[in-house]
Amino acid sequence: MSDDDKAPVRKGLLDFLDSKFGFWLTTTLLIAMWSAAYAAIDRFMHRADAERARTAEAARRDMDAVLKVVPLLFAPEGGQQDLGVKLLLSLRGKKAIEEDSLAMVQAVLDARISAAKGSGATEKDLHQAALILKVEDSQRMAAIANPAAPAAATPARQLSDAALPPRVYLQIGDEADRDAAKRLREVLGTANVLAPGIELVDARRIPARSELRYCEGKLDADALARVGAALQQARLSVEPRPLAPAICERVRFNQMEVWLQRGTTAAG
Repeated sequence: MSDDDKAPVRKGLLDFLDSKFGFWLTTTLLIAMWSAAYAAIDRFMHRADAERARTAEAARRDMDAVLKVVPLLFAPEGGQQDLGVKLLLSLRGKKAIEEDSLAMVQAVLDARISAAKGSGATEKDLHQAALILKVEDSQRMAAIANPAAPAAATPARQLSDAALPPRVYLQIGDEADRDAAKRLREVLGTANVLAPGIELVDARRIPARSELRYCEGKLDADALARVGAALQQARLSVEPRPLAPAICERVRFNQMEVWLQRGTTAAG
């Protein structure tokens, strides 16, 4: 394009900018650009205030959620107590709240576990601790049940040994043995030993003779004796079976399992 061809284009643009509509459009665009730039600068200058406001609102929301759930732990109805435990575990597991609030939730859960450790533990204390520890011990339960399986990743959070009461997971290979397991569970409860659950496993994995599986060096001094006394009270003959050190690396303190042979009966 020659200079003579460019001149009319420049003249037409200048004429447009000199017109009322051109002037309005140009100033409108400039104002919009300036407003956007000002807003961006303002956000940058006040980003710390905005972050503090967001954090404060998140903390208020989390605190409100926790304060609504914690009283359920002490409700008179057992169903509400169970719901409170499960909601707290869900909040923690899904990380649905901020880190500070997660720490508070964990402190509440740990306090419920500790309440089950003393001789004055109530039935409610034992029940709530059993619910919590069933989740806490889930990977280690799998490690004991199936030693040949690949090791699962160890959870990042490690419970203090001092906070963990003795607990025994019960394994049966036939539904006909569930009543015996329930009676044993009751006897363990009277000895302040948690029995978080009864699991029905493949009958082929059940030993010919009942076994008490545990990790040497990962038990309170009297934990094994208390469990042994409970087994005697239930009139059950159980072979002690210390587990291999490789398995015990994945097992939490004071955790044991009783594998009941098929056809087991326990004293009522």
